[in-house]
Amino acid sequence: MLIDDGLISITVTDIVNGDKVCQVEKGGKVSSKKSINISGVDVDQVFISEKDRSDIIFGIEQDIDFITASFVRNQDDVKKLRKLLNVNGGQKVQIIAKIENGSGIDNLDSILEIADGVMIARGDMGVEVPFDHLPSIQKNIIKKCYKKERIVLKAKAIVVATVSGYTAHIASYYRPSVPIIASCTDEKATKQLKLDYGVYPYHVDLTNDRDVMRTQALQIARASKVVEKGDLVVLICGSLNSGTSTSDTMIIAEA
Repeated sequence: MLIDDGLISITVTDIVNGDKVCQVEKGGKVSSKKSINISGVDVDQVFISEKDRSDIIFGIEQDIDFITASFVRNQDDVKKLRKLLNVNGGQKVQIIAKIENGSGIDNLDSILEIADGVMIARGDMGVEVPFDHLPSIQKNIIKKCYKKERIVLKAKAIVVATVSGYTAHIASYYRPSVPIIASCTDEKATKQLKLDYGVYPYHVDLTNDRDVMRTQALQIARASKVVEKGDLVVLICGSLNSGTSTSDTMIIAEA
């Protein structure tokens, strides 16, 4: 079981009187409203909450054009959303299904029968799916969308927030087809990154706040003119510990 986008990992070792006994494989602090992923298990949960319903109806009243549905698992999820839109005057609102888990990948064909398009959320997908499988999965999704004449959205750039520059350096090694915009707190590493393939490095002030780190990176991405406000990007965050050469977060975000 993965918690908080995979930052914390636990394994159920026993069930006692209905309670799960777990072993912590990768520890950390758990706070409220964090994601939970159980690889290979289709969790039975309400797709549209009361808060979602209220927000969707408000959006229809504001004459929205599209709605992006997160963690779409199957065609039934899209049907429920389509019905809610239709009965509340949102017949013309188009549905973009975010494909970000194993169930969504497995049920893509049936999802495309109802949805107007998909958004490929490789960051969330990477929590459940091995990273080396993601490129082929993305290509397959794009191919199927083209065949069904559906909208497909993918990231325009890779945005890296890093302390020592290592994360951007490794991303460059894989020669991505989009530019890498790196915000780096190490001034020397920032200069050295200029020789890495496809990297646009920018020096930023050191922070121990991950949210500030992400915000800085997205602001720099927009300022670089490589992406525009609202473009989809892959946001990779290196560890806040300058003594480690690891990355612990990858998400799909809007610039």
